[in-house]
Amino acid sequence: MTSLHASRRLPFETARLALARVRLDTAEDLEAVADRATRICAEALAVERVGIWLFGDDGVLQCMTSYARSAQRHQHTGVLLAATFPTYFAALESRRVIAADDARDHPLTRELTASYLEPNGITSMLDAPVFRSGRLFGVLCHEHIGSPRQWTPGEIAFASAVAEVVALVFEQAERARVEAELRETTARAREMDRLLEVRRLALGVAHDFNNVLTSALGLCEAIEAPLAGDSPAQLHTEMREVLEVGRKLAAQLMHFAAPRSEDATATATPALAALRTTEPVLRMLLRPRALLDLATAGQETTVALRPLEFEQLVLNLCINARDAILERGTVTVRAQGGEQLVLEIRDDGTGMSDETKQHLFEPYFTTKPTGTGMGLPLVLELVQRVGGSLEVDSGPGRGTIMRVRLPRCG
Repeated sequence: MTSLHASRRLPFETARLALARVRLDTAEDLEAVADRATRICAEALAVERVGIWLFGDDGVLQCMTSYARSAQRHQHTGVLLAATFPTYFAALESRRVIAADDARDHPLTRELTASYLEPNGITSMLDAPVFRSGRLFGVLCHEHIGSPRQWTPGEIAFASAVAEVVALVFEQAERARVEAELRETTARAREMDRLLEVRRLALGVAHDFNNVLTSALGLCEAIEAPLAGDSPAQLHTEMREVLEVGRKLAAQLMHFAAPRSEDATATATPALAALRTTEPVLRMLLRPRALLDLATAGQETTVALRPLEFEQLVLNLCINARDAILERGTVTVRAQGGEQLVLEIRDDGTGMSDETKQHLFEPYFTTKPTGTGMGLPLVLELVQRVGGSLEVDSGPGRGTIMRVRLPRCG
């Protein structure tokens, strides 16, 4: 007797083990997993048909998949309206399993006879509701064809256990869907950040190119009508320096498009040496409105900006200082090296009101007729990226001091 009981339990244990191993990695795997689960159940219980039906928001019970054991194939069609079978649907809400040995005469299933049981040759049903988060979500239907069948306690327990497995599978599918959406959202966010970075870079480089072209045009005028003291050789040298700045800007764009080509050794800049190297370009950019007074002191300080980025920072601050001067004046640049770089750029221009200072670093804000409003936001972004600070000391009629502090790196 014990041996017979064990032999009957073996197919159920084997099927439960197979179902427990069912996993899905993406929501798209759900239909294939459901097909496999219904086939396993049909073979374990030796019933003609096993289906998974899901409830819709409109009170419709829709067949997701149904496996026909004799034909060894699945179909995915079938609809039952909850309002048409109130007793059956009420029983699903309140029972662990509906075990109808004679489904056409059972009080909970006989209302299905005319429209569903007889057309499909079903005589016995073993239906287990599927719950998710305490809500009736679907039904696992075992349908027997032939003489009415008496369901055993082991078969009833098996159907209930499988319904719980089906619920877990749908939980996995929902989790996979949410994770996929999260990955997609994250990817979109990264792409948006990339596009914003492209936009920021393009505007910043366009701003700097405008400065380069303005300087080049000024040199062209100087070549056509040189001032006293200007020599052709000097003007030629200055033009080469302006064009070199433009070449570096173009190289920055090319690096952004193909970052693998970056020279790994060019990610930091000796600031005092870079300032001295940039001095001829600064003098040329400030002329004829302003003279340059540049001095460096202290020990060399390497900052975590690429050479072109440091040059952009200095050029933008100096050009802003130049533009603040109405007629003739001086732009004073002082750099003190040490544990940090302290860079001060002072002009004797018109100065700024408190209201102007409040908006100074907002993108596109400018007080210049032909300004882009991108120079100072670019400077602030560079300073903050390396953990530095930027202070503004200015007032109407007393000029402006821009004070940048950049930490030493390395």
